[in-house]
Amino acid sequence: MGETSPIIMARNLIINPIVDHQTPPSPPQSLPSIRKAEQAPAAATTNQTTMSQANPIVHLRAPPLQPLPSIPEPEQAPEAIVPPFACPSGNQTGNEICRSANPTLSIPAPSLSRPHSSSCPDYFRWIHEDLRPWKSTGITRKMVERARRTANFRLVVLNGKAYVQRYCHSFQTRDVFTIWGILQLFRRYPGRIPDLDLMFDCVDWPIVRASDYRRRNASAPPPLFRYCGDESTLDIVFPDWSFWGWAEINIKPWEVLTSELKDGNDRVRWMDREPYAYWKGNPAVATTRQDLLRCNVSESHDWNARLYAQAQAIGKEASNFILEKVKMDCVYDYMFHLLNEYAKLLRYKPTIPEGSVELCAESMACSANGLEKKFMTESLVRSASNSSPCMMPPPYSTSEVRMIARRKANAMKKLEMWEQRARESKDNNV
Repeated sequence: MGETSPIIMARNLIINPIVDHQTPPSPPQSLPSIRKAEQAPAAATTNQTTMSQANPIVHLRAPPLQPLPSIPEPEQAPEAIVPPFACPSGNQTGNEICRSANPTLSIPAPSLSRPHSSSCPDYFRWIHEDLRPWKSTGITRKMVERARRTANFRLVVLNGKAYVQRYCHSFQTRDVFTIWGILQLFRRYPGRIPDLDLMFDCVDWPIVRASDYRRRNASAPPPLFRYCGDESTLDIVFPDWSFWGWAEINIKPWEVLTSELKDGNDRVRWMDREPYAYWKGNPAVATTRQDLLRCNVSESHDWNARLYAQAQAIGKEASNFILEKVKMDCVYDYMFHLLNEYAKLLRYKPTIPEGSVELCAESMACSANGLEKKFMTESLVRSASNSSPCMMPPPYSTSEVRMIARRKANAMKKLEMWEQRARESKDNNV
């Protein structure tokens, strides 16, 4: 994938300016964690979550931004709402719970179902690019099993049921909420998720180096899913686990959080607030974050950057994109299309792995506790969608991909030139 997956990057426009992934440093290789997330303009947000106290806080002087746009009322349509499922009182295993659970979703009658109402956001085109390495060869069982070396879990979908084989614990509950999110996709589009077999690595840094598979007679790369990638790697990008909640630092599910962000912004107009932005995160994750520490505003030092018009335009554009193009409808549709396109490439019939466990929403939520259970309840899909997923846009052409890469390279060169001039100016004034 040549550019940052916007579904990951835009998610972090809201979350990362306040809280950042707490992955311990020392990645297996020096690759960026989330492409351009640190360089993207942060949308205006209100901190309404409980944060870790271990990370430094950096104060950045910034002009006030325009308020977030209002979220339009959703179109009213018949939905088959179901009550939350009841957890069994006995000591049933997860497999037993899934096999005995009564159907909790009622699929809307065909007469009430609506066709898709729009095309998918343009960033869905990166799905084609992510899967391009296997377009001519397809994906074999051997390729998938080669990705096991660093995978946290293997997911097999067979006849509409999910089976998970865990290899090692992920950091915090990344794997738990990733699997939970996939199970919610099953509930949103019941009977429409194809048979598939995939490996998932929950670590930030992509590791499937493209250069290792460009040599003559090189084997096809292992298909490995994770939350991020970059232009030098071939990892398949999948939505971040925290769309369904990040229990360890009380980041609420995305639908709940966006509603609270809007309420917070309605409470005090942005133009009436003190013009300061705050970033809180782990500065050791990427070397580029050291720049944030050097930007700290103090009583004796203010950068005096007053870019009012530019900041307002950036804030408005970012807010519109996040609220309209990265809402949960889009997240689920991205997952739907990615998994369907991936399944088309499989050259074998998936089978249930030995030692795997059948998982369903009931078995996961009933065994959870505390914030994990709370966030699962809040993010539970309670009705099947009464509309089809959005329409996938076509792949990028070769010339379009090159143009995007060239535009990115030119922007980076310009930024480096500005940095060099600033250093020279500082040296001359010493």
